[in-house]
Amino acid sequence: MQPEKQESTLLYEALAWFELNRMRVITAVVVGLGLVVAGYVYFWQRSQAELEANRALLALRVQAGPGESAASAADFLKVAEVHASSRTADRAVLLAAGQLFRDGRYAEAQPHFEKVAASDRRGLLGPLAALGVAACLDAQDRVDAALARYQAVASEYPTHPVAARAKFSMALLQESRGEPAQALRLYDELIASPNAGRAAMEASVKREALLKQHPELATAAPTVPVVPTAPPGAGTGASGDTNKLAGQP
Repeated sequence: MQPEKQESTLLYEALAWFELNRMRVITAVVVGLGLVVAGYVYFWQRSQAELEANRALLALRVQAGPGESAASAADFLKVAEVHASSRTADRAVLLAAGQLFRDGRYAEAQPHFEKVAASDRRGLLGPLAALGVAACLDAQDRVDAALARYQAVASEYPTHPVAARAKFSMALLQESRGEPAQALRLYDELIASPNAGRAAMEASVKREALLKQHPELATAAPTVPVVPTAPPGAGTGASGDTNKLAGQP
């Protein structure tokens, strides 16, 4: 009978504690429920805000049809400003930067690319924005700065398609600076890379032209097999999107 007495004693003690701390218990329960409701409302509002931001962005036309005017960079920046707390804001800023680049306003596009590269460094947009910064410097003929940025992109995102675009652009700059050996090395890297995609095909063409201009490099250059890749325009790979956003040819 001793266990039953102990259980009865514990029950009475628990009831007595509850009576003494009833208000505290009720307050804790109410606060807990309030936090749950507040969390639900917060996330619901965030999802609604994200939905509204996406709708506003989709309402703008990147490619205009006949008789329609394309969305301007200012339009995209307006969406980013109105929906600044949403993740869509970075997409809007990136689209604005891409539009400015296409309009030849490279100095204006650069800070917008830099903003997205910093805010979404490990996200989906960060690599594209980082390449955009390098492309802006390249377009402004700031060769040394552009080379450094392209190298940073290739180093920071080695498995992303932007790395191949960055290396190809570096090779073009090194050719223009009279550094064919360095350019050839990059072309060889791209051709041998299974992840270079369209950049490998372009590098193969440029490599052949470079060796014709500098036949002395042919003796030291190994024969590099061309890695089969999908023809340009096949599918909607990330490298194609990269070229469009960053303004690469």
